[in-house]
Amino acid sequence: MQLGKCSSALLTASLKPPIGSPAKSNTEKKVERNGSPRDDRKVERLGNWLRRHGHHDCNLRLERWPRGSDAPGYGMVAGPGGINKHDVIVRVPKEALMTEQTAATCPDVGPIADRAHLSPWQAMCLHLLCERARGEKSPWYPYISLLPSELQMAGAHPMLWPQRMRKDWLAGSPMLDTTERRLQICREDHEAMLAGGASKLMPAGPGSGGFVTESAVRWAAVILLSRSFSLDLDEAVQLDSGPSIALVPWADMLNHSSAAGKESCLVYDSQTRTASLRAHKNYEEGEQVYDSYGPNLSPSQLLLDYGFVDKKIEIMR
Repeated sequence: MQLGKCSSALLTASLKPPIGSPAKSNTEKKVERNGSPRDDRKVERLGNWLRRHGHHDCNLRLERWPRGSDAPGYGMVAGPGGINKHDVIVRVPKEALMTEQTAATCPDVGPIADRAHLSPWQAMCLHLLCERARGEKSPWYPYISLLPSELQMAGAHPMLWPQRMRKDWLAGSPMLDTTERRLQICREDHEAMLAGGASKLMPAGPGSGGFVTESAVRWAAVILLSRSFSLDLDEAVQLDSGPSIALVPWADMLNHSSAAGKESCLVYDSQTRTASLRAHKNYEEGEQVYDSYGPNLSPSQLLLDYGFVDKKIEIMR
């Protein structure tokens, strides 16, 4: 087994996910502005799809969170009887994951990645955009339909903030330079995809246009940065490659707690072919359950990668 996330390498080079935990925004994955029966159907559809892949919910329930909010997101809560410390709370089969290998074998992404020599990160961004464009025809539609759109994330992540907002809020901070560098990388990633022929990709449906736009690439980068895991999946696309970037449905709906330790970081078990993690504490029924995105993450790292700051960090210091 190997730890599943990594700290962002964008600070020095290009976008890639952190190793040791999931990637998502702890301002808890806003999907619908207002809770609705449509949300409930999406959650039910995701659960049914995962069960068909052999997934077990491990006594977790996916709910809109925080409860009673007019702008709810999602969080995991403990089911009947609660959850004990060290219990396995996530066990997602490999078949449900989106990985570098599924990108390489995608008939749309693979040829472009080869032709343009896309990096695994770039290929995964394109993979996510292609599957989103396929809509219900995508094997991952039940998962992707729960992901927040560009509009829904506009105020939640620095890379999607309007320029004026970035400059006003981050002025005088190294975080502004880091964010601007990341946005430049997104522009370069978009150009690399177009050089490989991505502009010719069209989603199904009459009157639809190209979907590999610069803003879409920026959205895909934010999704990967804030939700993806880095896992040793034994599926090296390149001989010298290390852990694979992976989107892990269900696991990325858990929110982060700085109090959670290594046991609450996602790991991949090649024998069971599942990605799993354990509870770092006891949880009562109905209590929100957390994982860890990695140890000792600073407020600036959490904001830049995941779009939130954990207040518990300040309390613990």
